[in-house]
Amino acid sequence: MERLIRERRPRLVLVEGPADATPLIPLLLDAATAPPVALYAYRPGEVGQVSYYPFCEYSPEYVALRVGQEIGARLAFCDLPAASTLAWNLAHDDDGADQSSTTLDRSPVPGEDADSDPTPADYAQFAAALTDRAGFDSFEEFWEAAFEQEAGPRPPDDYRAIMAEFGGMARTFTTPRREALDSWRERHMAAAARAAVEGGLPAEAVLVVCGAAHASAVAAAFAAGGEAPSSVPSVPIEIALIPFSFPRLSEQSGYGAGNRAPWYYQQIWERQADYPAATRHTLVVLAQRLRQQGYAASLAQCIDAYNLAATLASLRGKLAPGVDEVADAATACLGQGQPAVVAAALRQVLIGEVVGRVTPRVGRTPLQSEFYATAERLALPVLDAPRQVLVHLTAAGEAEQSVFLHRLGVAGIPFAQELEGGLGGRGRAAQGGPLEQLGRVREKWELQWSPATDAQLVERTVWGTSLVEVCDR
Repeated sequence: MERLIRERRPRLVLVEGPADATPLIPLLLDAATAPPVALYAYRPGEVGQVSYYPFCEYSPEYVALRVGQEIGARLAFCDLPAASTLAWNLAHDDDGADQSSTTLDRSPVPGEDADSDPTPADYAQFAAALTDRAGFDSFEEFWEAAFEQEAGPRPPDDYRAIMAEFGGMARTFTTPRREALDSWRERHMAAAARAAVEGGLPAEAVLVVCGAAHASAVAAAFAAGGEAPSSVPSVPIEIALIPFSFPRLSEQSGYGAGNRAPWYYQQIWERQADYPAATRHTLVVLAQRLRQQGYAASLAQCIDAYNLAATLASLRGKLAPGVDEVADAATACLGQGQPAVVAAALRQVLIGEVVGRVTPRVGRTPLQSEFYATAERLALPVLDAPRQVLVHLTAAGEAEQSVFLHRLGVAGIPFAQELEGGLGGRGRAAQGGPLEQLGRVREKWELQWSPATDAQLVERTVWGTSLVEVCDR
């Protein structure tokens, strides 16, 4: 994406993203903003009516915006407004519409055994068939080997042609409901490009950055005149830029459009696709994490693990080791063949615990400012991973921690869960006097930040500008 934009030098870069979030692009690209972050669209006062649009440093959309800014291009999001997407979701969540998959007809290949090689019925079967034919265990491994690892940099237009072929196939697998929404979206993106051309820009000066499955449909709609869809629903919404995290980007945390190892691929990105270097670094970091957990993990084992990872990649027909080779080699060399030894640490390292940061220019709500300032002052960890803390109520500083955490609970801010409270060592109170019992007054909490923490802090502003006011309300 970066090479394509620097070679083409478009005057306008249109990126797949909610059109009503275009005013937030300068904040997204601000030097003080550090991905992962997300656009957060919500209906004020309505529980559960939200949408997230995440970006990490190597997201194609984020790269397109960043490089487009560097070459002086105009920037805009061109997809359906979030106000329309939320309205669509509200109207179709429980409509009982036919969700069966539909595909384009495919003529049988002469000599093909239809029973042993049926046409895929949906995208999942299509992806599984590609994976199986290529000889890999998972679609993620197939994608990494087929598209991410290359002997040398492929010309951008060649890569675009390959993505167009893949996207064209993927687009044929849809549902009636999905087809209607995708058609609206593709016509909206085409209309944005057509409006720019009609405003005086040459067509070749406009670059549309969208998912490969939408590309051919956007191009066809543009060629047909780029008429915008009519009668698109809309609801009142607010959009904010909020921090996001690597765990939220990982498929293990339920975000299907993320990737399985955000931290590992961040190392790939920072090393300009040098998979061997990223693999070595990952194994060293994993060994450090294992030693912190009390396991023996030496540099010699890291060297053995890397050599094994490289050998496995060669046996599997890959140009370099990737996520699967890291996991297999770590289990064999650092875990002595015992998956349970390295499983937790491996997951923590591959996914990572990075939480993004948004520029102060975003203008945090008073509640967000109070939350982060108080958590920092009281030394409470703000991480997207569970952390347990003991709070002794007889210590002034820790008693203040207790008050803060209880206020968050009353305000409905998802961050802290009280696991134990009251007198420590319950059931043995009679063994000590009042002072001894008082010394055991403590609470046990589990803390975990998530994007929902910031989302609720934004929404609770309508109840007050401080946690005290919100709790009173």
